[in-house]
Amino acid sequence: FLIGSQRFTLNKPATVEYYIIKALCKLEDTLALPTMLKALKNRDPYVRELAASALSKIGDTVALQKLKHLIKREVNQDVKDAMQSTIEILEAFL
Repeated sequence: FLIGSQRFTLNKPATVEYYIIKALCKLEDTLALPTMLKALKNRDPYVRELAASALSKIGDTVALQKLKHLIKREVNQDVKDAMQSTIEILEAFL
């Protein structure tokens, strides 16, 4: 994925992905939105939880619909909780 002229990849171990998502969270920029949405399907529950939480600050209607869809299949309770919290925040502000 690209942020400005910088290219990043998520084809790394989950720990690297986690730190990439964490860094993107701090940007609070909609440029990170496609990466956050992709991270919701990551195999690492920590990455999914962090991405779900980050979407509460930069999410849009697309993110809201994706969260509503994915929460139905999510098996990790912490991730489900983060998704539900973000859904509630986005519904209140969109």
